[in-house]
Amino acid sequence: PEEEIERERQTSLSALEANLAEPSFVAGRTFYELLYAGHPYGALTTFDSLEAISRDDVVEFYESQKNPDGAVLIIAGAITADEGIALAEEYFGEWEGQSAPIDYPEITQGVPLVSNRIMGWRVEGL
Repeated sequence: PEEEIERERQTSLSALEANLAEPSFVAGRTFYELLYAGHPYGALTTFDSLEAISRDDVVEFYESQKNPDGAVLIIAGAITADEGIALAEEYFGEWEGQSAPIDYPEITQGVPLVSNRIMGWRVEGL
């Protein structure tokens, strides 16, 4: 329902606002934006992107991506392989469909690496 989408949107907007007040979050975010420039990993959540998502977008993504061809079922516990297979077939045996292909953007070079070495310093009191 639309109310649930709006509730989740407001929760996400509040979380993003709180996170952006934290210097370590902003630093990590900037790192990913620079490291993955031009790649989907570098496309991070913004206030505008959260505001733009509609219920139809959520439904379309769910219907196009939540299918068995990319799923992994993990069973753990006191169960045999045969019992696990029987349960999987009972509950998921009729689940059908294929995920729609994702149209990833062309990957371009991000920020050129100045060094292949990462250095850190320990600051007393931190």
